Amino acid sequence: MLESCVGREQNNEADENSALIRTLPAQSNWSVATMKKSFSPIVLAVTLAAIISAVNFKAPSIASAQNEDHSFDGQSYVVQIGKIKESTGTNENLEFENGKFHSTLMEEKGFGSAEYSSDNEDGAIRFSSVTKNKEGDTMYWNGQIKGKSIEGTVTLRPKDGKGLTFWFKSVPE
Repeated sequence: MLESCVGREQNNEADENSALIRTLPAQSNWSVATMKKSFSPIVLAVTLAAIISAVNFKAPSIASAQNEDHSFDGQSYVVQIGKIKESTGTNENLEFENGKFHSTLMEEKGFGSAEYSSDNEDGAIRFSSVTKNKEGDTMYWNGQIKGKSIEGTVTLRPKDGKGLTFWFKSVPE
């Protein structure tokens, strides 16, 4: 009895698969309308979302090589750096030299120089740099330079802790 039921199920599945195969057009004639009929709405939605994400992807704070702007290389800026939501900070010196970014205050914490990327957009130079120390902590610097002023944020991400974000801005001359 069980064997005859299993045999009927297999025959029904084979008939359904044959019917499905007969309804599919030749591969060269496939269109979006055919895909909608042939694939589940979920598969179609996930596929389209993946395509749209891939097309619209742009890495944040990374400048393309053709837009690199190192016109401020060789400059240093005296800034204040402080915790987000606090209005005062500590004096700091940020330096850009030979394609490298350097924070004198963070050097005391073991963070060295690192390459920076930059681009010029609407009269402002945007830059980013990632510095690390020997303990595995990372600092993500993102800022903008307009004329002689500089401002931005830096996020300290300890190896084993939650990130802290700080602001920095030029000290008036």
